[in-house]
Amino acid sequence: GVDEVGRGCLAGPVVTCACYLPPGAEIDDLTDSKQLATEDLREAVYARLLATPGLRFALAKAEAPVVDELNILQANLQAMRTASEALCDRLAAGGERGGDLEVLDKGDASVSAISAASVIAKVTRDRIMNALAGDYPEYDWASNKQRPVAVFREIL
Repeated sequence: GVDEVGRGCLAGPVVTCACYLPPGAEIDDLTDSKQLATEDLREAVYARLLATPGLRFALAKAEAPVVDELNILQANLQAMRTASEALCDRLAAGGERGGDLEVLDKGDASVSAISAASVIAKVTRDRIMNALAGDYPEYDWASNKQRPVAVFREIL
């Protein structure tokens, strides 16, 4: 499964994850990262994923210059392909459009491998942005996650 985070954010990279979750793997609380209410819960699910025998994943990022050059959709698809190349022959993607990928509506909540990719990508991106938050405290990135909320738009 493959998924992305950061497409709707106003700062930071789009992060994609391609994930192979072994058949029969059962991970407590595994679902789409957007449905995991707290950062602590996402981190706990992430830790359980990393402890799963046979789990494999790869990450890729699309930074602002790539998004500016290609557009957000094409940059996202490029990062998804980059992350997934070494993992498997057939992929199912969460979201609306996946180019030549098979897209499953709400797949990030209904397909375990896509859910796992969602959680891994989200935790990875949040860690990137939390690290950057110390360098740019005026943007309050640690709390607003760069979503287009009123406080972040006001800061910009």
